[in-house]
Amino acid sequence: AVSSGGETDPLRAFLREEEDRRNNGPAEERPGWDTSLLLLVPLRLGLDSIDPDVYGRPLAELLGLPQSVGMVGGTPRHALWFYGADDGGRWYGLDPHVVQPAPRGTLAPAAAGRDGRWRADLTDAYLRSLRADGPAGPRHPNNHRPLPLSGLDPSVALGFYVRDRDDMDSLAAGIGGVGGGAG
Repeated sequence: AVSSGGETDPLRAFLREEEDRRNNGPAEERPGWDTSLLLLVPLRLGLDSIDPDVYGRPLAELLGLPQSVGMVGGTPRHALWFYGADDGGRWYGLDPHVVQPAPRGTLAPAAAGRDGRWRADLTDAYLRSLRADGPAGPRHPNNHRPLPLSGLDPSVALGFYVRDRDDMDSLAAGIGGVGGGAG
């Protein structure tokens, strides 16, 4: 489908139309937002495997968005929750069926009209500790070796946590900018 702006990508066309509607409509037309949202986006990225040359960079950019909570995927009969990738195309994941050690949290100051919010400190040191080996072997049962994107099943789901309307607008702008897109 091609939008009135000549856009051929349906997601980008939808986001552009939503942005135009939000920016050009009166503020009172925007519905209220009184709750947060966990948005799960199921994707099929190929028939038998994921092509890292096509999907690697865009997926890594999506996982880098502030609203991202990761990607669920894995290999046949072995689900993993992926929290990031490195420049070498290796994807890091944890087994969602195993209890994870909790990261430290901090209470963010309250914004105008809102209560303070707890934020998890997912520091590099914390993430490294999940996959580090000790003298007696892996320190944690989730010590997975990084996996190449091409070794994953093509059925995945991206997750995003959206706190409020401004966060949703920020997510839409971030998605629009993935892969060098103009939004």
